[in-house]
Amino acid sequence: MVPSLGKNLVIDPVLEEESYQDGSLKLTCRPSRYEVTQLTMSGEWSTPKLMRYAVG
Repeated sequence: MVPSLGKNLVIDPVLEEESYQDGSLKLTCRPSRYEVTQLTMSGEWSTPKLMRYAVG
């Protein structure tokens, strides 16, 4: 999971950072087949924020 803290994403958060998250994004893929196999979001994500982090 990648937590969102305000305008930032935190990779591999510590426990304190997890307690302040306002959302999370989990993306699982199969690179050899160019497939997204799972996308799980929690919290509140605006369309621009989601596109910036999920699409790249």
